[in-house]
Amino acid sequence: MHTGDLVTMNDDPSVRSTIPVPPTELHKRVAGPLSDEDNYERNGLRAREDIVALLPGDWEWEGKRLLDFGCEPGRVLRQLLHEGEQGELHGCDIHGPGIAWLRENAPPGVQLFVNGELPPLDRPDSYFDLIWAVSVFTHLVDSRSRWLLEIHRVLKPNGLFVTTFHNEADHPQFAAYDSEPWSEDRVGMNVMSPAVGWE
Repeated sequence: MHTGDLVTMNDDPSVRSTIPVPPTELHKRVAGPLSDEDNYERNGLRAREDIVALLPGDWEWEGKRLLDFGCEPGRVLRQLLHEGEQGELHGCDIHGPGIAWLRENAPPGVQLFVNGELPPLDRPDSYFDLIWAVSVFTHLVDSRSRWLLEIHRVLKPNGLFVTTFHNEADHPQFAAYDSEPWSEDRVGMNVMSPAVGWE
């Protein structure tokens, strides 16, 4: 399947995730305290569709190594199982309980590992064809540059990296911290709750 064949869960039951929605304490950790199972499912599906839409028109999944960097208990990974079956699907996260749950519930071919708070990843140079990091780099402050270099190391020379950051669309939810209107020229790195551990 290439990007022109984008299929949503509503269009094709064959791409429905076979991984259940994780327990409340795990999915709320990723999607927020007000999230429910439907919200978790929709956000994962939307991220999948965004990733697929960004790939080049001639992209083929066959034989590709894929990494969900910061996968937690599989919000996005679970939506890309169909594509992952055509190659190798990997997921990593710093949160051991999320990876442990995912190991128990993911198909046997999905390769999962816990990574440290800082690089390196336990994978060789030039290993992955596609890496995505959904809502990961928004939360990295002091280690952002080191992780970008590490992503570059494990990505193949012509590999692709897709990541998300808070942007104008997310701005309204931060109104309590910043009541000024969005300005692309004014907004840079805004660190909230400095020195708080990732837990």
